Amino acid sequence: MSPHEFTATINTFNTAAWHYPPPNPMGSGSLNYYLFCLSSMILVAVIISIHYTHQIGLVLVLPFSFLFCSMILVYWRKRQMSRFESAMIHLCSCMNATENVRGINFRLTYLTPEQQVSIHPSSIYASIILYISIHRLNNKR
Repeated sequence: MSPHEFTATINTFNTAAWHYPPPNPMGSGSLNYYLFCLSSMILVAVIISIHYTHQIGLVLVLPFSFLFCSMILVYWRKRQMSRFESAMIHLCSCMNATENVRGINFRLTYLTPEQQVSIHPSSIYASIILYISIHRLNNKR
């Protein structure tokens, strides 16, 4: 594989990841800010409605609204992760269909905590490119 072909292959993977990005880690600042704003708005809305209607029963709205928002967030993250994984696996399959003849194999793997290099990893996935020596395979036969 020439450097130009390798660069084109990596750019293809980057383009697929750009179109279908994996979800941000749960500890990211933007997600925490979003959850804080959403929780604050729900809390303020319930307090204002209790103040004007004098119905204490609206306090029951809080746990159900938080549960509903959490369910939506979990569904959205699972959907985003599923779209990313299926796009990458499809891309690996397409690349393998053309490059297996040359002894090149592409895989998407899930990194375990032991495999992660950083304490705060930016990704839980890795794209592996395997180069298989065709001459060695032919000699074994």
